[in-house]
This record gives sequence, structure tokens and C-alpha cells, in this order.
Amino acid sequence: MYTETDHGGSDLGRRIWKQRRQAGLTREEAAARARMEPGYLRYLETSPTPNPTQDGLIRLAAALGTSTGALTGAGLDLPPDLLPSAREHQHVG
Repeated sequence: MYTETDHGGSDLGRRIWKQRRQAGLTREEAAARARMEPGYLRYLETSPTPNPTQDGLIRLAAALGTSTGALTGAGLDLPPDLLPSAREHQHVG
């Protein structure tokens, strides 16, 4: 049986779980915003080998207020001097 604190079957799962918690959302709330079943979100967070669709990942990132790159860990293997700065990602509105 899974509980709300279950997470981390994979790096992707841990990042999804962390972003969801930072957004202050339950699995049910995040899943509803991403138009997916809560059980599927649980699978993504807890499976050792999650395999989300690109569309699902895009919807989930939008629901969590983040980017797909933040969820997938894009750029984490780059040296610090090659990582984009936080200022480059801020939107001026």
C-alpha cells in the first residue's frame, strides 16, 4: 500500500515528488491539474522505471509550475559554468 509520503523509485520520481510538495499539492490535486489519474502520478513518483509520455510530462510540469527539464534533470550533468543562470529563466511581465 502506498502512502502520501511514498516517493523516489527513480531520480525522475524524486524530482516530481519534490516539485509537487514545493507546489503544496497532494497527488490528487496535481493529477487533476495535469489531467491524469492519481494512480498514474503515484506510478511516476514511485516506480523504479517510470516511462511518462512527453505529453504527460508537459502537462505535469505545467501543473506543478515548473519545466519538463526540471523534472527530467536536464542539464544536471553539465559543469556549473555551463548551467543557465536562474536570471535567464525569469519572465519579465
